[in-house]
Amino acid sequence: MKRHVRLLALLLALIMCSAFLAACDGDEGDETTTAPTTTQNPAVTTKPTTTAPAITTAPQQVYTQDWEELNFEDTAVRILYNDYVTTAMSDAGAGNSLLYLKGPDDYAGASRGDYKAAYERHRKVADALNLTLDENLTYRMANWDGNCDSIINDIRAFVDSNSDENPTVVIHQNYGMVRAGILGFFFNALDDEEENYFNLDHKNWYRDMMLENTIDPTEIYMLMGDYTIDQLRFSFGVLVNSGIANDALAIFDGMDYIYDLVDQNAWTYDAMMELASFASNADSGVTGDDLVMGVISDSWVVRNFFAASGLDVFGRDPAGLPYYKSGEEINPIHDWVDELITMDTQSYFSYNWQRDAAYNPSKTSPATTFVNGGSLFALSQMILTLEGENVQDMDNPAGILPNPLYVPDNGTTAGLKYQSLVSDNANAAGVLITSDAREFTAASAFLQMMTEESDNFYQMYFVEGLQRKNNSIGAEHAEMLQIIREGLCSPMSFLYDNYVAKDSGLETYGAIMYKSIDAGSNTFSSDWDHQLPTKVARLETLKGNYGPADN
Repeated sequence: MKRHVRLLALLLALIMCSAFLAACDGDEGDETTTAPTTTQNPAVTTKPTTTAPAITTAPQQVYTQDWEELNFEDTAVRILYNDYVTTAMSDAGAGNSLLYLKGPDDYAGASRGDYKAAYERHRKVADALNLTLDENLTYRMANWDGNCDSIINDIRAFVDSNSDENPTVVIHQNYGMVRAGILGFFFNALDDEEENYFNLDHKNWYRDMMLENTIDPTEIYMLMGDYTIDQLRFSFGVLVNSGIANDALAIFDGMDYIYDLVDQNAWTYDAMMELASFASNADSGVTGDDLVMGVISDSWVVRNFFAASGLDVFGRDPAGLPYYKSGEEINPIHDWVDELITMDTQSYFSYNWQRDAAYNPSKTSPATTFVNGGSLFALSQMILTLEGENVQDMDNPAGILPNPLYVPDNGTTAGLKYQSLVSDNANAAGVLITSDAREFTAASAFLQMMTEESDNFYQMYFVEGLQRKNNSIGAEHAEMLQIIREGLCSPMSFLYDNYVAKDSGLETYGAIMYKSIDAGSNTFSSDWDHQLPTKVARLETLKGNYGPADN
């Protein structure tokens, strides 16, 4: 990244300037400005200048095989899409993810760059494989809150009917898809009994995420990769107001200092909170409409930061099978809840954005407060927020950062990795178990090549497409997005534990944590122990029933 860290020089210059002014007029300053100490984090040091990543040239495509050798002219792949429109996405100006999945019939007249990318990707892959795609199957759901549950019934009906007209590939939200995979409604993508073109070791598949959401690690049913693109669109990062950062943190080099914290693995909870405290006037005696918060968030921060912490309520036994943690194994989780409670008590941290009469009088969402200039950082904001016209039209460009690192007491950032939870709203794919061998083979080739071809699409959509209007912040945008992309995660606890709660009435791990944070009293251990026997019994039953459906 082509930046020069000038922190030490600036501080030295300020000290010398202060001494000179004091000598000239003999007056002492009324107010002293102190830099964040970040004593528990690695120091940000000057590093050699590096070349910023290009933002206009797509990477050279490298494929796992010569796809033009394949010919599926006698085979049709029928794709069932989740065709939904949500108020929240529409209000934000963000597009339905379906717009980025479908093919030439939808995008022949497209004008926006990312839509053209979708059109070109489908045309190129279909032509290379000589494959007929029937993409007219759509699943429309009027009730947004119910579609994840309802899709299970639809998929079960397909499996029960075993019709030749069933879809080959189903694309729907992660939450619904993980349940369908657990129930055995999809082909095992690691199947070696059929001709199989899946290469899930390719960098554009999120293999770790797929394995996380299986019972048996030798089987993958839910496909999570760059074909559906919104694994990244629906992942969470930290929005930063570049204007507030460059003005209030000018002494530290503003946005450059924050970017350098990220680069040097020093972007931690402590670093974020100290910068937020310094940038906010919450401790200056200012109240009411003039108060600008350092950090705002909503309840998503609990699940997102927990996933990003590297902690989990699940472990894996020597055979790779999941089990719920208990006893001393959950002590680190209990400590982590303490950390969030401590953050929530700070005057410059607003967990439920109540202090925003000027910036968000209707208290609709923390994103509204952020867009209106009411905070330095907004936590757990989806990358798709950058698509919105409200963000694109901000006077000060909005930067995106990865989630900060959680460093336990007496810990170090060495070896820690930035991670970002992927929402259960993101789309995943599965090859329906009723498909015949030829259809499975064709679907595997299609999904594999589409995923490999996604590098060009990523460039056009995420790097170039999100830097339109006022939001062009240059190469740093591309670098931060790539860091987030490399750290995407979807722990089994997030999707499966939600699935358990839906079917059994049990509280999710997140709900248990929320209660502690809202009450400011950490009861996580006792609340977890209370529900654990029922959770364990249900998981053991599921393990016994897990596997492909018998058709």
